[in-house]
Amino acid sequence: MTNLVLDPLLIFVCHFGMAVIGLIALLVVELLPDQVMLLFGAQNESIHYTLFARRCFRVYLSMIVLACINKGTFIFLQSLGKAAASTLLSMAREIVFGVGLVLLLPQFFQLDGVMYSMPAADVRFSLLWQRSPLLSHH
Repeated sequence: MTNLVLDPLLIFVCHFGMAVIGLIALLVVELLPDQVMLLFGAQNESIHYTLFARRCFRVYLSMIVLACINKGTFIFLQSLGKAAASTLLSMAREIVFGVGLVLLLPQFFQLDGVMYSMPAADVRFSLLWQRSPLLSHH
């Protein structure tokens, strides 16, 4: 296998593209939460359900821009032949942070802990992968 040198411009373009997709998704969730809920069969529900569902969408998906960049990073690494790095980072995101925080945060914040677990996982993971030696540029 050849030793690939990652072009910083290529990395920027890929991350920027994923950020744009995430921003579009964030705008849809923020501006049209009721229409998104209808996709899941939420017609004729009580106002309490609707308000709670709207809050869940907004909180749980508040860091969807970072989530898109994170997922794009996994795909980008796979396309460069760095499947091991992609797998390790993906497992860290999904298992260590995703499952770990959804189990930990409710102990302190009850139901809000569940809702904030994925945004917290996305933020924490973004800080991790930016410093990861698995993404070395040489």
